[in-house]
Amino acid sequence: MGSEPFLMDFKGIALYLGLSFLLIFVLTFVLLAEGALAFQSPNAFQYLAQVLLMGIPALAALAAGFMVPSAETSPPAKLWPVSRVAALRVLLMPLAVFALSYTVATLLGLTYPQWNLAGLLNEVEAVSTEPLAPNVRALAPGIIFVTYPLVSIGLGATLFALIALGSEFGWRGYLLPRLMPLGALPAHLLVGLCWGLWFFPLLYSWHRELGDYSGLWETQLRAIVLCMVLSLVLGTIKHRTEHLGLCALALGGIAGQACGIWEHLFQQQTPPWTGNLGWILIGVLLASAALPGLWSQRAPESD
Repeated sequence: MGSEPFLMDFKGIALYLGLSFLLIFVLTFVLLAEGALAFQSPNAFQYLAQVLLMGIPALAALAAGFMVPSAETSPPAKLWPVSRVAALRVLLMPLAVFALSYTVATLLGLTYPQWNLAGLLNEVEAVSTEPLAPNVRALAPGIIFVTYPLVSIGLGATLFALIALGSEFGWRGYLLPRLMPLGALPAHLLVGLCWGLWFFPLLYSWHRELGDYSGLWETQLRAIVLCMVLSLVLGTIKHRTEHLGLCALALGGIAGQACGIWEHLFQQQTPPWTGNLGWILIGVLLASAALPGLWSQRAPESD
């Protein structure tokens, strides 16, 4: 009798993981075969395909929850409303993490800032019908330095957070609570390991598009470690606040910074150390995970 709750949760875990991995493998390769998935210069339909793939964890969680009811009756994590102070904290922390990681990379001589943003402005001119006027080119960096971070934070708080909610609903909303009997740290790391492995079809597709598979396994390793570190950050936010919406905002904020000004400002990259999947960023994220109070405050105890 005592093993029944564990058995029910084990079935749910196995079903969730089975559906998640089956769907991401099958749908990724179907979309590739149909030419509906691209990463280098995707059109609107190919962007939509990427967004739909990010919703697989939520779909798998809903299916597993319906087919195998949970042995626990704990209330679901909150999605809304979100405290403004808490939301601002998880949206500004990624900005600080990326800034610190590129500062470290610069001090180590692995990259350097391009304050005039010449590379970005050259890209703009390349798709423009005429070159930028000298006065516009002189003013553009200052305007970009103000607007780009604001846009990145805004996208992180809206579009990217909405996309991240599907991921968080599955990994932190469904899987994490069912692994918590193993202990918080093992549960967070196991969720991150599964999450990182889940991205393999997408990483494979990216290398296939580049026509170069030489770095696939090393990229997959960094992706797994990054997901395990992110799982520590996001899982701790979930544990401290019981607010899944806040986790989605945090992940959206990180995605917003990954698409932000950083790789335009620091165009020289030194793989595997710099960049959005670089070891330095992973290390700074890990350091921030060791100080969970930077990301979130504990929710007050209910009477």
